[in-house]
Amino acid sequence: MKKILAGCLFVYFFVFLPLGYAYERVNPGGPMPIRNQMPMYLFWYFFPQEKAQVAEQKKFAAVFDYTVSNIVVDKVTTPSEEYIVRMDMEVNRYNLNLKYGALEKLEVGLEVPYLVMSKGYLDSFVENFEDAVGATAVGARKRTGKYRFNYEVIHNDKKLINTQEPPDGIGDIALSTKYMIIDEMAASPRVSVRGALKFPTASKSEYLGSGKFDYGAGLLLDKSFNRLFTYFNLNAVFINKPDFLKEMGIKNYIISGMLGLEYCFTERFSTILQGTLHSTPYPPTGTDPLENPGGEAALGLNYQFTANSNWHIAVVENVYADSTPDVTFQLGGKVKF
Repeated sequence: MKKILAGCLFVYFFVFLPLGYAYERVNPGGPMPIRNQMPMYLFWYFFPQEKAQVAEQKKFAAVFDYTVSNIVVDKVTTPSEEYIVRMDMEVNRYNLNLKYGALEKLEVGLEVPYLVMSKGYLDSFVENFEDAVGATAVGARKRTGKYRFNYEVIHNDKKLINTQEPPDGIGDIALSTKYMIIDEMAASPRVSVRGALKFPTASKSEYLGSGKFDYGAGLLLDKSFNRLFTYFNLNAVFINKPDFLKEMGIKNYIISGMLGLEYCFTERFSTILQGTLHSTPYPPTGTDPLENPGGEAALGLNYQFTANSNWHIAVVENVYADSTPDVTFQLGGKVKF
C-alpha cells in the first residue's frame, strides 16, 4: 500500500503537473457534490457543492453520481450511558440532479436520490489502508467485525432507532433554483444565490428520511486565477425533527460551507481539493456522532471527455471523529444537452 501511495505521488508531481504547461485553454469541472452520508444526517437536505455558474439558457444539464461510505461507530455517553450510538454499515447513494436553464441567469433543478444501507464490501480494504497509514481505529472495528449491519440509537434505555435489517429506497426528492447575481469580472468573483425545497418522499419507517419538509438558501462564489479556480458555498437549511427523535432537543437549522481549489493540468484534466463543514443540530450528548460538527476533506480528479460531458472520481476522509463517515468514495459526471 505504501508503494502504491508513493507511485501515485510520483505520477502526480512528475507527470501530470508538467503536462499542465502544454495547453492554453482549460475547462474546470467544478466542485464534487459530496454530502455527509452518516445515517443520522440522511433525514435532512444538504445542498450539493457546486459552481456559482448556472445552466445555459434553454439547455439541460444532468449531474449524476454514485457515492459509497464506510461507517463504523460504537460510542456511549460516559459514565451515565445516557446515549448509546452504534452503527456498522455502508451507505450507498445513487443520485440524479437534473438542471434546466430557464432564463439567462436562472436555472431550476430536480434532484432524485436512491439510498441503500448494506453490510458493504469495503471493510477489508479500509482496514488495510488504515494499517498502511497508521490510522487504524482498532476498538470499534475490532468489536463489530467485518461485513455486518447494525443501526442503534438509545436514549436512557429507550431505543429511538433499532434495526439490523439493511433498508433501501428512494430518498427525499428536492426542487432547487439558482440565480446568478454577478458574472465574474477581472476584479470580482461570480456570485449566485440558490434555494431548495425538500419533499418527504423517503421512508421514515426505514430511517431514510424525516417524513417532513426542509427548505434552505445558499450563497455561491467562483473566482479564477489562470489555471487555478476557487469555489465557495455557504448554506442554511431549516429542518424539522422526525417523530422517532421527538425526545431529543434538536435545533431547527443546519449551517454548512465549502471551500474548493481546482487546478487544471491540461485542457481536459484537473484535480480538486475541497473541504466541507456543517453544524450539528443535536444537543450536547457526550457522544462524538451527535455532538461533533461534520467536517470532510475530499480529493478528486476531473476529466472532460467532450465539450458537453465530464467525469470525476473522489476520495473523502472525515475531519471530526464519528460525525462523518470514516471514508467515502464517489464516481460521477455531468452531461449537458
